[in-house]
Amino acid sequence: ALERGAAPGLEALDLGRNRIGAAGGRALGELLFATRQPAALPAPLRRLCLQRCGLNDDGAALVASGVVGNGRLKTLDLNENGVGEYGAAALARALLRNGALESLSLAANRLDVRAAEHLAPVVRMSGTLKRLELATNPAIWRVVKRWSVFAIAALLQAWQSRARPRF
Repeated sequence: ALERGAAPGLEALDLGRNRIGAAGGRALGELLFATRQPAALPAPLRRLCLQRCGLNDDGAALVASGVVGNGRLKTLDLNENGVGEYGAAALARALLRNGALESLSLAANRLDVRAAEHLAPVVRMSGTLKRLELATNPAIWRVVKRWSVFAIAALLQAWQSRARPRF
């Protein structure tokens, strides 16, 4: 319906708690990719909520493929989707090339230390990302508990200056 322009003013789409899986992730990724140019955009979609949709790594990577060149989407919610290292790596690559996304929510997924390593450059280098939610990812919390106050302060300073943190 969005591709055919049935909702020309749609700015927010919440598909949360619909088990769309990787196939739905592919369809949404294709839609986001097809609508990356303002002239091609059938709907000015700015917020996409896919919380608890069963995307897993594959679906998240397919959504990420559509985010790469989409200059309209500002908020992407992928909470509670079982996203792990592979999905986080795909999202990180997409965000480094995106230039529009301001908020990414990845709470309550399967993110671990390797996933955090993929996302760290996004924090440093993205000129638009203002919010990255990683709550309720226990493996990340185990790492954060080991950080010193100075390391956390350096990360916050890097976020503000978009410079490389010095630990």
